[in-house]
Amino acid sequence: MIRIEEALDTSLRGKSNIIPAGMEGSGELAPFYLGSYSHEGTKWVEGRYLTIRPSFGNADDVYCYIISIRWNEEASYLEFAETSREDANFEQTAGCLCPICRGIFIW
Repeated sequence: MIRIEEALDTSLRGKSNIIPAGMEGSGELAPFYLGSYSHEGTKWVEGRYLTIRPSFGNADDVYCYIISIRWNEEASYLEFAETSREDANFEQTAGCLCPICRGIFIW
């Protein structure tokens, strides 16, 4: 829906994307397209996590690396970042989508 709205340059959902007074530009509310979640409401997910996954190329190999989730004040959203990967060329950083705070999705 959001991509259709962007392509059409119009809102199909009415005025639901209005930022509440006092939250605009404060760095405490994520953009509408990421779920309009608040920093306060997502602090529980911030931290460093150990990722352990099988290799895509060799079933006997296992990859381990760190995923950090933190609030990016400048961009005003939760930010996902991989570090300490053996294959550092594939490290990723992205914003996190939190629709109605039922979970975290990386985009």
